[in-house]
Amino acid sequence: MTMSVPKKYRYRCIYHFTHLDNLPQILAASLIAHNELSRLGKKHTSVAYNEIQDRRATLSVPCGSRGVVHDYVPFYFCMRSSMLLAVVNNKIADQMFIIYLCFPLTIIEECSSVFTDAAANTLVTPSFYDNPEDLERLNWQAIDSLKWRLDPEEINRQRMAELLIHKTVDIARLSQIVVWNKSIRDMVEQMYKEAGLPAPTIGYEPKHYFLPFYASEESRRLSVVMGPYAIAREFEETLEQLIPEIGKAKSAHYSSLKSLLEALRGDMGILPETAELVGLESDNEMHSEDVGTHTLKVVDKLRSQPEYEKLSPTDKILVELAAFLHDIGKGPRVAGQRMEVDSRSIQTILSRLFQW
Repeated sequence: MTMSVPKKYRYRCIYHFTHLDNLPQILAASLIAHNELSRLGKKHTSVAYNEIQDRRATLSVPCGSRGVVHDYVPFYFCMRSSMLLAVVNNKIADQMFIIYLCFPLTIIEECSSVFTDAAANTLVTPSFYDNPEDLERLNWQAIDSLKWRLDPEEINRQRMAELLIHKTVDIARLSQIVVWNKSIRDMVEQMYKEAGLPAPTIGYEPKHYFLPFYASEESRRLSVVMGPYAIAREFEETLEQLIPEIGKAKSAHYSSLKSLLEALRGDMGILPETAELVGLESDNEMHSEDVGTHTLKVVDKLRSQPEYEKLSPTDKILVELAAFLHDIGKGPRVAGQRMEVDSRSIQTILSRLFQW
């Protein structure tokens, strides 16, 4: 006999976030559990950590249809997940390409499912339940919190309690898709059109995304962290602007990269960009020394590594220069002022280096 979701929870939704690239396959075959995807030989764009995936592959589910966590399609009860924060901060995916598939919580009355009272992706094993009455056991205050991380960590894990639906979820039961902006919405609508399916409600909900502020104007939506696609695009655009300028300098300051490296070894202040690092206080609480001192330590550490000794002479020059330059853009060294590197400063720095 199917058990009903208690009345106080029937209005709630559950959320599965995934990469936009996966939507065509989902529309063709619905949402499929990790192990089922592997069995069917289907590829997908992952936004998960390999280490976490390894844990879920072996974590046993002691009730419901049993098996392991990877036999189930995972959902969060919370709108704001620390896992999404980790995906963004570690540049696993660009936020703009993350979409949320929203289903009614009452779907568990129709599917073989279990749920946990905490994240099922840590070394601490959560409790598993298959009776909707046990929804009372979840920490709903934490689940509904709009903070990206909660303290202590135990409460943060409870906020990421999961609903797990066995093997597959019918995409027809989808109630809404949350997207980054109008452009992504248009792409989602086109994917539905190509699949010959009617599109559900597609909207924007800033509570799902990591933003510097909540803005009502679509043009002001920004991601706090640039992801791999955005970084690659900035890099390519920078190169397009730099390449026409290469070789146009009247004279070179240094005859070669080797001579530049020898000059840096003698004095970090020979370049304006590295001079800004000398004595610059670090914002990184893991570093007790200033940024310039940290840079020199990185260089010394690099040159002491056995892997460095195995490099060719050219590669040694390149990696040591990279060590000297890895923190440029963190200046200027002005009291109360902090300049984060952006595409314009990158272009300026690279232009100078190419001209030398």
